[in-house]
Amino acid sequence: MEFFGVPKSKILFLLNGIDIETNSSSIDIRKGTSQEAFLAVAMARLVGWKGIDRILRALPESVKLVPELNLVVIGDGSQRKLLERLTVSLGISNIVRFLGSIPHNKIIDTLKQGDLFISTQYFSNLSNCLFEAILAGLPIISLADGSLVGFLENGVNSILLDPQNIKRDLPQAIEKIARDRAFYRRLKKGIIEKSNEIWTWQERIAFELKTIENIISKRRT
Repeated sequence: MEFFGVPKSKILFLLNGIDIETNSSSIDIRKGTSQEAFLAVAMARLVGWKGIDRILRALPESVKLVPELNLVVIGDGSQRKLLERLTVSLGISNIVRFLGSIPHNKIIDTLKQGDLFISTQYFSNLSNCLFEAILAGLPIISLADGSLVGFLENGVNSILLDPQNIKRDLPQAIEKIARDRAFYRRLKKGIIEKSNEIWTWQERIAFELKTIENIISKRRT
């Protein structure tokens, strides 16, 4: 909009709302893991640009630093079989579980069982899946790709990696969160505070309508 000469004071960008539905019968994503497992979660439609492959390629080094690391992938899509084969070729199929799609009303309660959420999409990482992970209170590892500017803050509620060095930097980021409990608690606190900024769709639409009404009212006076 700035390209067209619209001043920043005239621009209002609203995030998507989230349909917050909960159901106490969440999916057990720790099934088959040890009691000491450090559980990372990724959630996306399993297509190429969602970047699940980037996470998988960093796991061989990650598990050397955090041997108790496990990854659960929530979601389904055309690349699921390809990604499952990738875990075999990388020698990590024993620590990666593809859960498939789960009912929407179970997502947030299911995510709460995890220790960490990872999002490394090739385009924007500002997604509904990220919002749901925040509502579940999970610390975030994502990318400093410009899509999260003004929303997540590196070292406060997330670790934001260089998109060009994910395979190199993701293992150290996972180790930092898994081993530094004070740092983990700080991220957790920051995420809980950030969760207060996420609206339901009803709240978002009500705000949008009120804003439009105010603009129309000012133009009439």
